[in-house]
Amino acid sequence: MKKPLPQPPVMLITDITQAVLPLEDIIAGALAGGCKWIVLRDLSASDNQLLKQAIPVKYLCSKHKAKLFIGRNAKIAKTIEADGLHLSSSQSVDEARSICGDIIIGQSCHNADDLMAAQKTSLDYISLSPIFETISKPGYGPTLGIQNLAPLCKQTSLPVIALGGIDVDNAATCLNAGAKGIAVMGSIMRSATPKESMQALLNATPK
Repeated sequence: MKKPLPQPPVMLITDITQAVLPLEDIIAGALAGGCKWIVLRDLSASDNQLLKQAIPVKYLCSKHKAKLFIGRNAKIAKTIEADGLHLSSSQSVDEARSICGDIIIGQSCHNADDLMAAQKTSLDYISLSPIFETISKPGYGPTLGIQNLAPLCKQTSLPVIALGGIDVDNAATCLNAGAKGIAVMGSIMRSATPKESMQALLNATPK
């Protein structure tokens, strides 16, 4: 049974390398601005470092009735009793499920082949990227664009989260094209006012 996605449909993926404020302040601001889905992602952190980051973030998410997901690290997701886990395109869904059990699990996809593979797994959702060029990963691509997002969304029964270059100007376009949610990273990590930035993004999405 697929699990319902948190609403409103905005996922914040953290990236400490782009943070202009302390990570906890950015997350607290985004949550105060209405974000209900935080993906704690730090590819350079050890298990112990990620766990130390996750403990206060879990408290913040609980306070705001938001869901905490861990990026890539099934062991920490299990230890912290996170609401979910987000995998890279190369990670094993079966292995993650064997560790974490019945939590929400999603995976990054980048093309039609990834979507077809994801469809055969126990995933609850997938992210699709990059939709647009992004400052967070310059040169990463090729970009899919709205013209490819819509048909790709129709190729899978899994909820699609659009990622890559999403902002207040194109968020609604992604949702209207068939994405069930949008994901942002740099635009919030680089914001000196994450609460207001998240509010603006949510206000730009269809109600």
